Amino acid sequence: CDKMPKNVKIPTVTEAKRKLAARCAVSEQAPDDLVRKMRTWGMAAADVAAVMADLVDNGFVNEERYARAYVNDKLQYARWGRLKIAQGLRQKGLAAPLVQEALAEIDEAAYRDNLCALLEKQWPAVRGRNAYERRAKLVRFAAGRGFEQHLIFDCLDTLPCVSADDDDELD
Repeated sequence: CDKMPKNVKIPTVTEAKRKLAARCAVSEQAPDDLVRKMRTWGMAAADVAAVMADLVDNGFVNEERYARAYVNDKLQYARWGRLKIAQGLRQKGLAAPLVQEALAEIDEAAYRDNLCALLEKQWPAVRGRNAYERRAKLVRFAAGRGFEQHLIFDCLDTLPCVSADDDDELD
């Protein structure tokens, strides 16, 4: 707040409610992100609390709904695994029970199919001296996406492209 220019107008509680309600109407927002936004505007802590209480009371902000939407979007569009999604939700300031509840809604078969399809698609792009090195790079790729190690190895063992290349030596 000390570093804000002197001529910047701090929004009133009503203006902040209007701006943030419009933002929440377009997409789900994490409560911590909204609080951080109001702090960058230079709003007082009491005003921030009042705006947040109003947004929650009117249904614009809902942590459970946000967690479910975040999990769905990251699974479907970013193709992240549970570990990375959980980390992202924790960084957004959501409580551990809420994170676990949202992750529990993931369809296990679709999750596994998503990982196997991701690995199969990535296999041709992975370069290495041999199949072992290519597999290791693929494991690191999937782990970086937040997938669990046991699932990564299960999918690699079932992929025909990976097992067919086990004996091939690559340049």
